[in-house]
Amino acid sequence: MRMVSSYVMNIVAMTLTILLSGCVWGQGLGVSPRDCVDVRYISGVWMSRSGTQVAYLVKSPNIDQNRNDYQLYVRAIGDKALSPGKLLITGAEMSDVKWLGGDSSIAMLMPIGGIKTLVFVNVATGTLEPTFEATGSIEYYST
Repeated sequence: MRMVSSYVMNIVAMTLTILLSGCVWGQGLGVSPRDCVDVRYISGVWMSRSGTQVAYLVKSPNIDQNRNDYQLYVRAIGDKALSPGKLLITGAEMSDVKWLGGDSSIAMLMPIGGIKTLVFVNVATGTLEPTFEATGSIEYYST
């Protein structure tokens, strides 16, 4: 008798669990798989020489290309807006970010045509300017 009673209690408990959780199913998931993939990371922060601006790289997933992209932002230190700042450039790979004198340009390494190149980014316009026509990766020029 005791065995039948615990069996019935288990069935009732499972039925109640399924019925009560049905209302949660209709609401959708709290965290979707897309939410887990769309996480963005700050991968570097650089203060301008004058201390009035900050540049930072954000690493974010590019689902369509199945890779991570980098976005270079610049923001004034005194800016009280909740925006992320000014997006200057987006690319698949960026590294070695350095402010140049006068805080009007940023130098960094990024691939252009598959070749890692030293480039300058104009902070005011976001224009990208390669420093020279490289025949090989910038790593070939280092000692």
